[in-house]
Amino acid sequence: MSEARIRPRQVLVLIIVFLIVLKLVHHNGKHTCQGPEYLQAMYAQQEAGTLPHIYAITPTYARPAQKAELTRLSHLFMLLPNLHWNHCGGF
Repeated sequence: MSEARIRPRQVLVLIIVFLIVLKLVHHNGKHTCQGPEYLQAMYAQQEAGTLPHIYAITPTYARPAQKAELTRLSHLFMLLPNLHWNHCGGF
């Protein structure tokens, strides 16, 4: 069996790259994720009255990928407060 040798220089380069990526992810994460405020729209019952009601009507026709598309759409709609979704069409 051949033995793979790792040189100290390669290890040093890998550690430096890992630390740079870790620093970038940590720094960018502070700006993109707001912790509990990120999910505040889902749970803010007192603010739900101030938001307008949105009514979405989706007419569809039967096709092979319909269930997958409607499932994906329903997961998106569950994130929106005060949304009323009416699905009209063939299954």
